[in-house]
Amino acid sequence: MLAHREERNRAANSVLSDVLQVLEGYGSTETCGAITSSMFGDLGGGHVGPPMPNCEIKLCNIEELDLVSSRDNRGEICCRGAVCTPGYYKNEELTKTLIDEDGWLHTGDVGTWLENNRLKIVDRRKHIFKLSQGEYVAPEKIEHIYAQSPYVHQIFVDGDALRSYPVAIVVPEGEALARALQDAESRGETLTPVASASGTADCNNNVAPSLTKRDSTHWSIRKNKTQNTTAPSGDSGTPGQSLPAQSEVFRLQNRDVTLAELCLYPEATKIILNDLHQLGRAADLKGFEQVRALFLIHESFSVENRLLTPIMKCARHAIRQRYQNELQKLFTSGELD
Repeated sequence: MLAHREERNRAANSVLSDVLQVLEGYGSTETCGAITSSMFGDLGGGHVGPPMPNCEIKLCNIEELDLVSSRDNRGEICCRGAVCTPGYYKNEELTKTLIDEDGWLHTGDVGTWLENNRLKIVDRRKHIFKLSQGEYVAPEKIEHIYAQSPYVHQIFVDGDALRSYPVAIVVPEGEALARALQDAESRGETLTPVASASGTADCNNNVAPSLTKRDSTHWSIRKNKTQNTTAPSGDSGTPGQSLPAQSEVFRLQNRDVTLAELCLYPEATKIILNDLHQLGRAADLKGFEQVRALFLIHESFSVENRLLTPIMKCARHAIRQRYQNELQKLFTSGELD
């Protein structure tokens, strides 16, 4: 049994179906287990199946997102039946936020109906954001697709109603990225790291540029031996404990480089961004769902630095606060040709 997982991706589905039958379901603690489940013989993937017996499910309108379920076939997943909790123990006020006056339990998840009454999970209601052109973006869906890149260790996708495109913070997979950079140089492309005054990647140069050919002997990397960061504490984002940066070392141009140093290369950003766009097209992402700019970081998201939740999801508020300056610069410089 796999819990707290996204719906299976297409590649995993094709492999798993050759060796065993995997059923996908959906539920929560408040529903005492699964309220939907896929059926034996349904190998399509990409959904969590139809409703279970003794359980009603409907999609409710989401006013703040201007989602009307009857019009958009998308809304908050609500359920009702014997499997649902009657409420929180001795907490009537909290119960009212969970269960409405008609007995529908509001899950906080956004879903859509597919053929044969199969339910597809889109994202958490609170995570979806609206772009300036009126389109809605589900960041976890995009992150799940992009996480299949060999160059991505972790990724956080963000956007807002003032921008027409999303951007991303990426923790790269150092070994794969170092190999790709080495391959790029062997093809005659110049590797030119860009360092800011602090010795970290300049965000304005993290928008993938066109690669140019120069004399490869005329470059250098600023060594940063003590790259500690400060973790936010809880939802307030106040400083927490100081955490060391990743200490892995990789080979590039016959020398040892750290992940922090790999992140200094605009060419690294272009390699990753191109791969993400290929994955997005293969997964039928719409144009407005594709990220336009990246900022590469060397510190992994973790529970210890409070950038991951205890169930290993992105702590979106904390990440947004930690990297708010970098995100704003990406929004400013993120329009690509």
